[in-house]
Amino acid sequence: MLYRIVCLIVLLAASLVGFSQQSDREFAEYYYKNKEYEKAILYFEKLYDQQPGRFYYTRLLSCYKQTDAVDDAIDLVKEYLRKEDNFTEGYFDLALLYQRQGDERKMQRYLEKGMENLPTNRGSVSSIGRKLENAAMYEQAQQLYEYAKANSNNGYGYNLELANLYGVQGQTQRMVRSYISLVRENPAYLNSVESALIRYLDFVDDDDQATLLRNELLTAVQENPESKSQAELLIWFYYQRREFAPALAQVRALDLRFEENGTRVLQFAQLAARNQEYGAAYRAYDYLQNQYKETDLIGQVYTQKAKMAYLELSQMPTPSQEDIAKVMNAFDEAINSMGKNVSTASLLIDYADFTLKFGAGIQAAKQLLQEVIEMPNVYDKIVALAKLNLADIKLIAGDIWEAALLYGQVDKKFKEDELGAEAKFRNAKIAFYTGDFEWAQAQLDVLKSATSELISNDAMELSLLISNNFNLDTVTEPLELYAAADLAVVQNKYEEADSLFTELNSKYPAHSLADEVLMVRYKMAMKQKRFAAAASYLEEIITTYPFDLMGDNALYLLAELYLNQLDDRDKAAELYQRLLQDYPGSLFIIESRKKFRRLRGDVYFEG
Repeated sequence: MLYRIVCLIVLLAASLVGFSQQSDREFAEYYYKNKEYEKAILYFEKLYDQQPGRFYYTRLLSCYKQTDAVDDAIDLVKEYLRKEDNFTEGYFDLALLYQRQGDERKMQRYLEKGMENLPTNRGSVSSIGRKLENAAMYEQAQQLYEYAKANSNNGYGYNLELANLYGVQGQTQRMVRSYISLVRENPAYLNSVESALIRYLDFVDDDDQATLLRNELLTAVQENPESKSQAELLIWFYYQRREFAPALAQVRALDLRFEENGTRVLQFAQLAARNQEYGAAYRAYDYLQNQYKETDLIGQVYTQKAKMAYLELSQMPTPSQEDIAKVMNAFDEAINSMGKNVSTASLLIDYADFTLKFGAGIQAAKQLLQEVIEMPNVYDKIVALAKLNLADIKLIAGDIWEAALLYGQVDKKFKEDELGAEAKFRNAKIAFYTGDFEWAQAQLDVLKSATSELISNDAMELSLLISNNFNLDTVTEPLELYAAADLAVVQNKYEEADSLFTELNSKYPAHSLADEVLMVRYKMAMKQKRFAAAASYLEEIITTYPFDLMGDNALYLLAELYLNQLDDRDKAAELYQRLLQDYPGSLFIIESRKKFRRLRGDVYFEG
């Protein structure tokens, strides 16, 4: 019985001690987290005396530092070092404390002692390095990592740590080399290294820094041909510099060396085309056509090359017959190689558009689109797109109701899709052209909430035009004349359109449609490639109606005109900048800022 009582007393005492320690630990952590360090010290000193381990040592040392109790901190470290012979980190703790006291001699002594006893494991080195960096002892941290790198037995090169330190200290070349080595050592760091190089270097505008980075990357790639990640870093550098020709050389080299079956080269071609680097894109497609003639990839190559060729042609202000023939050859090459089938249906739609504008004309374009519509097993959306294009052609040819029927079919088939919204909008425009303004506006009101921002904006713009000039105006003739002229422009009946606009301006001078008339006359001049006249119409809108709805639209279009057709980049940049300043809420603000920065010389890479 007595034995049981003694055991019970011992267990109860142990429980009370454990409970006391738990309470002390909870109080210590509470005060520590709330930055009440002096109160936390009372508990951590007690806990450290009871359990003198690393955790309570670290907490107590932190509290001493936070309260400037440097002497107590030094005593703590020295005591802990006496208990733990292999605690090299303690020498660095002492060095930092003596630095805080301004005792350079002792600081240096303990730094040297720490280096003499430096452990080889990465965790300890990193922990010590972070302490030195946090104390702005960058040279000492650099020495630490360089020593650890030279004596590492696990192959870890400390390149990330060293690169960051070199960057902080302005040692650019050493930083670059460390980052490049890091990418070879661990390819997972590729994106992080790209971000760091952008942060530390201005290699886009600074040619000296660009030369340094280029040379280091080229050397690394030549010395380590097996490192795909270093080659990818070099390609990324070329992209940032918009140097697509040397980038293609590296892309092709990787394709061959690592047997990538052309996928990287195809991605490069797409990227070059998006950035309007058509020469590089052509060379990439030509390489793929020669290298992968008998593979599944070749269909994409032919298709994308033809589409890109047409895109480039569409951006030319005055394409030559040679330019047109080049695009036709690209289309013919693709279709002759792949045939007219499901895989080329989308391409045939583009070919029809090309044929309408540059080739055999309306009948040939209609025939191509009809073939797509009647083709078996074609995706419904491809058929719908062909119907939309065919309806556009019928509208141009004057078959207005046939066009409306085709638009209606697409609207009905794709009621919840962007294609359906586009079809509904085009049908609303037919109603507008023919003077059925109430029905047109009812359709446009539905489209204001369309998922496509472009369709929604166009619908609101036309709806507002009708509201301002029909619902609020008892005289409907001005809007009827304007709508009829707008349709004549669509149908390429330019003399008829001009006559109708002249009649409108003569009968109703200073009408609220005046700026709209100028905008349609601009569109007519663009279709006729009378670019100087087109610019004059936009300039009149900007000068006479700067605060009407067309003001920012006209300014953006004029900037585009100077950039793409009149070949005056300085004037274009000036106009983009003016839009940014005068119309901060414009829908064109994002594109204007992007293009202004590109013209100014800022890096802009459309990835």
